Amino acid sequence: MDGVTSTNWLPKLQLIFEYDIEFKQPAYQNRPTSFEIDIVGSKLVTVPDGSTPDEKRTYVCEYYQVDADGNKYHFVREDGEPGTLTYSQSEFWDVYRYRTSGKYFGGRPADYMGPEPRRPRTVPPPITPHHDD
Repeated sequence: MDGVTSTNWLPKLQLIFEYDIEFKQPAYQNRPTSFEIDIVGSKLVTVPDGSTPDEKRTYVCEYYQVDADGNKYHFVREDGEPGTLTYSQSEFWDVYRYRTSGKYFGGRPADYMGPEPRRPRTVPPPITPHHDD
């Protein structure tokens, strides 16, 4: 300011900032589907013996587990006999995608009947073609 020579009389400027902040929950806590409920009871029909491809064995999903080690799908035999199948998330994605039994029964054909499994983070999302109309 013109004519002001003393530092005691310099003007002060006070700024007040207001922020409106909204904290959102992480996406893994906000699931829009009921996948964990729908997957229980889904079926996986396998061919356990390659020499008799007409004989099928059905497994039912007993539980879907989410933990620090990763997601797990656990299937038990529908006929009540001993035997279970446990897949990691990426293993079961391959079972679903390629319609095989994966690491069990030599990777023979298998049919999964249930909701689409969760896609692992390591698998990129499908690319949809862009059409200009």
